[in-house]
Amino acid sequence: MTKSEDTPEGEMFDGIEDQFNRYWLRKLVGNMADGRRDYVEAGIYSSGGKAPYGYILQGKKRDARLIIVPEQAEVIRLIFSHYASGMGAGELARLLMERHILTPGDVMGRPKKRARGVWTADHLYPLLRETAYIGTAYLYKTKREDGKLRKAPQAERLPVAVPAIVDQATRDRVQRRLDEGKVMALRNTKYDYLMARRLKCGCGYSVRAKPTYNRNGTLFTHYYVCLSNSGKKTARAEVCGLPHFRTDVVDAAVWDWVVQLVKNPRALLEG
Repeated sequence: MTKSEDTPEGEMFDGIEDQFNRYWLRKLVGNMADGRRDYVEAGIYSSGGKAPYGYILQGKKRDARLIIVPEQAEVIRLIFSHYASGMGAGELARLLMERHILTPGDVMGRPKKRARGVWTADHLYPLLRETAYIGTAYLYKTKREDGKLRKAPQAERLPVAVPAIVDQATRDRVQRRLDEGKVMALRNTKYDYLMARRLKCGCGYSVRAKPTYNRNGTLFTHYYVCLSNSGKKTARAEVCGLPHFRTDVVDAAVWDWVVQLVKNPRALLEG
């Protein structure tokens, strides 16, 4: 596009040309979105991403469909059935390891820090929330904003019909348990920790806060500990060597660091 002469008429034509270009750009984007929706309504899994655990992607472009993998579907049904019946996530993870069932990451070849076949509750929760297992998968779950990949709002995701693996009633029972557990977890938080739910151990497990008590049952102090070494009955391969850190010492050090950054914005800008 060349700039018109520096006259009132030239500025007018530049404005018209700019609006015309914007119109066609919006038209192009709208047509692309309509095309994606046509794919979705036809049951075409066209996102270019990987199939969820339990499925395999067959075909390309207009022939792309999700097909159930029978062996993985049986694992999904086992997980949903036991959890809906009241089994805890940790106990269910141990059951899967006892049966030598590979995790979704193992099956899909994702890079991981844990040994093959090591399940944890963190593996199970995303599977228990997956809507594809009742017949509705969603495309475009993420979008790029400001150079970063973020979760897309639910309204921007496109549903596509896929073969169901579990029935709606079983999934409803599972969702109720998950929702109730989330509420109870918030209610049962007895102590406030600055770095709670913000730390990750190098072995791949989360770092949790843990109170310790004297022999007479009175509270002694609190520590940040790796979940693999927390003493909780959770599925794990082996205990890592991360030592316990007192929460008051860690929180005080982090808070002091934050205060110094606030007092010295230049340091924050310089990284």
